[in-house]
Amino acid sequence: MKERDRDDIIRALDLAAVREWNDAKTLLRPLDDPIAVRLSDLLEAVEREQSQMRRSAEKARHELGNALSIARANLEAIADGLLEATPDRIEGILASLASSGRLLDELRGR
Repeated sequence: MKERDRDDIIRALDLAAVREWNDAKTLLRPLDDPIAVRLSDLLEAVEREQSQMRRSAEKARHELGNALSIARANLEAIADGLLEATPDRIEGILASLASSGRLLDELRGR
């Protein structure tokens, strides 16, 4: 392996460590070295996984936000006297909060 290639691979590893995926891949692309190719493939896989994790986290935030907004709106309407605090309504609010709690537990890995 050429010394320059080795230095570029080390720089790419440094960039990958701070999540500068594109800069790392740009350094690796022109290198004709099996280690560089494998590292580039690994960076692609990590980048895809990170993207999927961001999408999943965004979906979870959206779901939690919806459930909590509905529960809050119902509680505010009850507090303002606009809705009656019926057992069915209270059960619905509790179910929404329980669902949010279960989702949070799943996200925590429990």
